[in-house]
Amino acid sequence: MKKSLILCTLLAVFGLQNFAYAEIEFLYILKEEEYRQVGNVAPTVPSGWVFGAGVAGDDQISAATLTHSGPSSPVNLSDGEGNFEIDVQDYTAQSFLDTDYPNGNFSLNITDGVESESYPFTITGDAYPTAPHLLNPMALHSHDLGQDFTLLWAPFTGADASDEAFVQIWDNVSDDEAFFAFVDTSATSFLIPEDSLSPNKSYEIGLTFINETSELQNVDTKVGYFSSTYFELDTTPQNFEDPSVLVSRGISTNQTSAAAPTPSNYGFLVEANGVEFSSVTAIKPDTSEEPVPADGFGEFDLEADFVSEAARNSAYPEGNYSVRVVENGQEIVLGPFPMGGGTLPVIPYITNWDAAQTIDPNQDFDLAWNSFSNAGSNALIEVEIWNANDQDNAVDFLLSSGETGALLTFENAKLPQPFF
Repeated sequence: MKKSLILCTLLAVFGLQNFAYAEIEFLYILKEEEYRQVGNVAPTVPSGWVFGAGVAGDDQISAATLTHSGPSSPVNLSDGEGNFEIDVQDYTAQSFLDTDYPNGNFSLNITDGVESESYPFTITGDAYPTAPHLLNPMALHSHDLGQDFTLLWAPFTGADASDEAFVQIWDNVSDDEAFFAFVDTSATSFLIPEDSLSPNKSYEIGLTFINETSELQNVDTKVGYFSSTYFELDTTPQNFEDPSVLVSRGISTNQTSAAAPTPSNYGFLVEANGVEFSSVTAIKPDTSEEPVPADGFGEFDLEADFVSEAARNSAYPEGNYSVRVVENGQEIVLGPFPMGGGTLPVIPYITNWDAAQTIDPNQDFDLAWNSFSNAGSNALIEVEIWNANDQDNAVDFLLSSGETGALLTFENAKLPQPFF
């Protein structure tokens, strides 16, 4: 949840409440469960927890404190800049949040320089709403931003008359809110107006469900449990490759000297790439299924590593594997892909290792490796270079199985690894 969400947005929503000389606009206390959604797949594990509390009003408010049953009570809400709020983010577990701010009774105590008044609230039950699930955010990547877009989501199950929901779009470049709107808790869609988003920018789309546990009759409040799902949107035009699926059972090594390495890892890998893919599932030989996690826009990766071949074979035995993808809402089963019964490629390694240790990154370099001596008719060699700064692919290309070297031109790259 963005720090300024409540204070920057809700100020325009609520009216003023008078007491003595001060005018109070609204009060809030929240315990929030955050989710990060990748692709169109529903998030299942929270990415963090947040506690927030605050008071918004005119400049007659001179002090505000929060009392609760936790060890930090009472908490001075003044930030020294005329705002009265606390925003504690990045809790990695609900237990840590509950230790600092336990469920139970809370009170916001407000002073206007003449008199003080307390507003009691209760937050109990750990009644976080179900994680919001955005159904079609991936379509925004290829959407004409000059046209309206209907954002879809799964229903807010269990909502009652006091609960609320809102949609927010945050501009990550300017660190400002681009769009905000409350929606009915029965709604499952919202029209994002044309030109609300701009090309070549980074946005965060958020959908929040609120279970209000306490409210007052004479002051506008937002008090209770929040569940929010956020989706990162990059509107920079991108060139996407054709959809592809890879299924592999193999071995890997870590070369540390000029000597030929020995196997250090036995793995299983499923990779699927497609801009219109919303979910990917691996189907094992016994027909059991395993979801392939999303790993970025249109990218899905399931990678399992084992210290022994027996352990790998127990989890992912030989046999026929299939991959089910959902593309543009349509299920497609690819395969079967026979895994096992063949001969593994020889272990690849760099044969001019010593020379590679003194590479001048500003000069071309002839990388050499051993022969792919048992290559079949459809075999290929892949060479990858990983950028040491951002851990992303600086170079990734395929060669015929008969090649034993390549001329590389690169800068600030780790030593590449050939794959057979």
